[in-house]
Parts: sequence; structure tokens; C-alpha cells
Amino acid sequence: MGSSKARQWSIIGGTIAALLALSACSGDGGSADGNVKLRLGTMQLSSTHLPQIAIDQGFFAEKGVEVELTFANSGAELLPALQAGAIDIAYSNVVSPLLAAGQGFKFSMILDNGQFPSAPPDNNPVMVRADSGIESLADLQGKRVAVVNVGGLNDVFLIERMREQGLDPSGISWVEAPFPTMVDGLLSDQYDAAVTAEPVTTLANNSGKIKELDSFFSRVNPGFNLAGYYVMGDWVAKPENAEAITAFNAAMEQARKYVVDGDKADEVRYVTEWSSLDQGLVEAIVDNDLTLRSGYIDLPSLQRTADLLHKQGLLNEPLDVTAHVWSGAPTEQPS
Repeated sequence: MGSSKARQWSIIGGTIAALLALSACSGDGGSADGNVKLRLGTMQLSSTHLPQIAIDQGFFAEKGVEVELTFANSGAELLPALQAGAIDIAYSNVVSPLLAAGQGFKFSMILDNGQFPSAPPDNNPVMVRADSGIESLADLQGKRVAVVNVGGLNDVFLIERMREQGLDPSGISWVEAPFPTMVDGLLSDQYDAAVTAEPVTTLANNSGKIKELDSFFSRVNPGFNLAGYYVMGDWVAKPENAEAITAFNAAMEQARKYVVDGDKADEVRYVTEWSSLDQGLVEAIVDNDLTLRSGYIDLPSLQRTADLLHKQGLLNEPLDVTAHVWSGAPTEQPS
């Protein structure tokens, strides 16, 4: 088995196996009370609090939708739950549904959850100890690099960034590490570099002992949609479900505008309560947040992501992403 094929199965094996196991018992995904109630599976991250705002501010209620929140520890739990009909909407990074689509699963993206800047810096850099002697990506060859999932989103993009610079990433030793452990892991020399995300990026910068090496996401795919909300394609094809998702998206757009146009202190309060992070840390995260709450799915960016997965052998065939984005989803920047 070639290295790209091995990486492919290391990424999708567990998730696809779970989907196959659950697909036999899948329900229709609809709610019991005529699609007014929507079950949303999400994670309590510092960037995923818009549904709670839409609940608290009455935006969902105004649109005639009741949203029930279910929480997971990782995105890998949510797509199988969506396939099984345990939830109606799932939060996910964009890569997992694309990989699943390559295996025939019909997830449909309905809404984005933020967009990377069109140029660096961004909030998901590769970071190293300040005294490590690592000054450029070329110095990562032969080093240990930590990512939250080996063979996932982070190393796919970092590999591409290195190749764009004419570097050979094959000598990197990839280490799987949860985000919360990465600061200690770097400082205790468990690995030489780590691809971080908030709040770890802010914690690492605040340590004074860790520095950012490269903001590779916004260089490889400017305007990259990192994550979003998904439904099953056959479920949203039903008119009553499409109507419910239209209402869901409209309420989420109100929540987006509430954050973009609102008071920073109010957002800090929401993120603190939602994520259970320290308020001082949340204030720093909000101050340093470079993610664009654009409110639309950038189709060219999403296609570049799919093309990259195919280029690295993670998709066997080219994938047209428009077939995996709901026809009613916002794909142009709101006015």
C-alpha cells in the first residue's frame, strides 16, 4: 500500500467505519413535531457560540424554529450521529465531510462558521519554542510536529505549504496530541513544533516561550472556510426540512450580525459562558481573533480544499463541491 493510500485510511477509517455501522439504523433525520424542532450537534469551542446567541436573543423563535443543542467532545462523533438520524444538523470541519463524500456519503453543507483571512496571519499557525533554533519551515525536516489528528486537516495543509516552498515534508515525524496539551508538550520537548488553534494559540503566545513560525492555512488557501454546519442531503431535499433550514440560517445570520455589530464585552460574556474558559483568556482571544465571520460559503475556497485532498491522494477521484453544498446555502457575501 502506498503512503498516500495509507494516509487516506488513517484519516477516514474510523469515521467511515462508524458511518457504515450506523447507516443501517438511520432514521429520516426529521424532528418529531413537524420539523419546527431542530437537533443541532456541536462543540463548545470559543468559535461556535452563535447558536446559543440565536437562542438567547430569540432569533430562532422569531423564525419559528426551536433548536435543541447536543454537545460532543470531537467532531468525529457528530457526522455518524447525523448519518444515524440522532441529530438534524452537525458542526464539522470541512475536510471530514469531503472525505466522506468521496466514499459515497451525502452530507450537505448549509452554512459556514467563519473564514480565514485572505492573507496571513491567522489563528491556526505552526508554533515552536522560542529557543528551538527553528527559524523557517525548512528547519522542520526531520523534526517532530504535533497535530490534533494525524493525517487530518492540519498536516494536509502544512504538507502543501512546504511543498509550495520546494521542501520535502516526508521526513517529518507526525505526533498526535490534543490541543490543550500542546503548550506543555512544546515546553517539555515532547515535540519540536505544533499546529495550534484557539485558545491554545493565545496561551502559547502569552507564555513568552513559544513563537509562531508560519500561518500556512491563509497562504495555502486564502479565505478558507475552516468549518461549518451540515445536514444529510436526502433529508434537506424534503420541502418541510428545507424550510426549517432556511429559517435556521436566517436566525444564524441575525446572530452573526449581533456579534459583528455588537459590543465586545457582550461577546466575551457569551464565549466565556459557552466555552467555560477563563474570562481573561477569552478577552485576549476576542482581541486577537482574525477569523472573518463572513456569513457565506466560499465555493472557490471549498473547491481548492477538495482539489488539495485529491492531489495528496486522500480522495480517489476529483470532487465537485457544489454537489455537496445545499442549493439554499448562502454562497455570496451578505449585503
